[in-house]
Amino acid sequence: MSDWGSARVPPDAFVRELWAEVERHPAVAHPFLRRFAEGGLAPWQIWGYASQHYRLVGSFTAYLEAIAGRTGMTANPSEMSRFLIARGMGLED
Repeated sequence: MSDWGSARVPPDAFVRELWAEVERHPAVAHPFLRRFAEGGLAPWQIWGYASQHYRLVGSFTAYLEAIAGRTGMTANPSEMSRFLIARGMGLED
């Protein structure tokens, strides 16, 4: 990722570069997640994954609220986290 601390970066550029970095991360292309996306897991495998993964996603909005609180934006951090999640899921433009 670029050196974000050295200059002001337009939000759209930041999001594009962050998204590109996420797509390059090895976890995104993990064989288990590929099989999950293709419907190739048994129910017990999905249960095992969900029973562990919910702990991470349960904290995710708190992470986003902490980040949003440091941006200097005037929006409520909780509203900002919902916005960021919706943007990340392609639900808003």
